[in-house]
Amino acid sequence: MLGGAPLVYTVHHPFWKEHCELYRRLSQVTYVSISRRQEQLCGPLARSAVVHHGVDPTRYRLAPVRPDTVAFLGRLSEV
Repeated sequence: MLGGAPLVYTVHHPFWKEHCELYRRLSQVTYVSISRRQEQLCGPLARSAVVHHGVDPTRYRLAPVRPDTVAFLGRLSEV
């Protein structure tokens, strides 16, 4: 709790051991990971859940792509 209000923290960064140690110390926070694998990297936390991005791939169809085209949807982060 932060000032009496519940706190949820979304984990969407690379695995860092130091962060996992901090998460274990701050056990009143609910941690939300974006995948099961990400949740497993830190091991069990007092309060955690997985919330997937929620994109339904069946709602989108692939279109032809020119060989000289590139597309990226996401985020880059330092490892």
